[in-house]
Amino acid sequence: MDSGYSSEGAMDGAYHPAAQSVSPTPAEAKQKKKRGGKPKPKTPQKKDFAPLETVQYRSFDRTLTIYHYDKAVLPFDRFVSDFVKPDVDYVETRTAHDPLALFRSDESAPLETKIPEGDEVPEDVYEVVYLERPFASKGARQGSAIAFRDGKENKVTWFCFGRRVQRDIETMKIDEESGESFLSEPAQEHFSAFEAKKPFEMGVKDEIDQVEGGRWLFDQVATLDKGAKQGVKGHFEHRVWFESVCQAKKEVEAAARPKLKMLLKGHNWDGKKDGKEEHPLIHFSTDDDDVVRPNLIKKRWAYDLSAGAVYSLEE
Repeated sequence: MDSGYSSEGAMDGAYHPAAQSVSPTPAEAKQKKKRGGKPKPKTPQKKDFAPLETVQYRSFDRTLTIYHYDKAVLPFDRFVSDFVKPDVDYVETRTAHDPLALFRSDESAPLETKIPEGDEVPEDVYEVVYLERPFASKGARQGSAIAFRDGKENKVTWFCFGRRVQRDIETMKIDEESGESFLSEPAQEHFSAFEAKKPFEMGVKDEIDQVEGGRWLFDQVATLDKGAKQGVKGHFEHRVWFESVCQAKKEVEAAARPKLKMLLKGHNWDGKKDGKEEHPLIHFSTDDDDVVRPNLIKKRWAYDLSAGAVYSLEE
């Protein structure tokens, strides 16, 4: 009976398992012959993200970051082909109507929907909004979403990712000679070191430009926190951006949009009644906040950003 020790092992006191030859199964032998005896190469595992479900607004307390993206520097479709790819954990694209369609700069606009003087978006740029960790998976908040707002087309395109991509946005540049986009390595290192703080203080990007060429693609212009109210309500613009990514539809599902009953009591989504401007406030129906507008009949309401209309939520 084989004891499991080799004769050499008996002398040096070391344990040596006895050599055992196991014949391959016919299927294994056939596969090995097909590969010419070489080990099967490993293919990279594709990350499989669960469907992205948004968290409740009361749980979303992240500050939004707002950028300007110059259309002339890198066309939108080039940005999509260069950056929106699986290797950056891209998951899906969603589309919605412009959530700021009711926001105005004129004096008659109510405070909640008034655009401050000087905050108007130039015609040659996209307004880009970054949301961090708006999704949930097994109780944990995760992922990120980027919105490209085109006010002329009354449209917002959301790109959703399984991880945070703000570092990539902040450090993305374009070589103006070749027209190729790239991620700035010095900027990426700097961002990683100061991520908990404001990563790029005044002059930091200028210092990077001295040792590295290229032009920055995203220009950060503002941040928007939830505001003092927190909880369900929050800052109005903060809320409508969050509701936008919640209600936006996957591009492949846009044709299958559910039909909801729209209130036709002389009102439409532009806030007009009998041909006159009214600027009614937008309220959102939530689990514990059944608010209504005083000039509308008492039902539950939601502003459907994917269809651009005020809808009744009655059955």
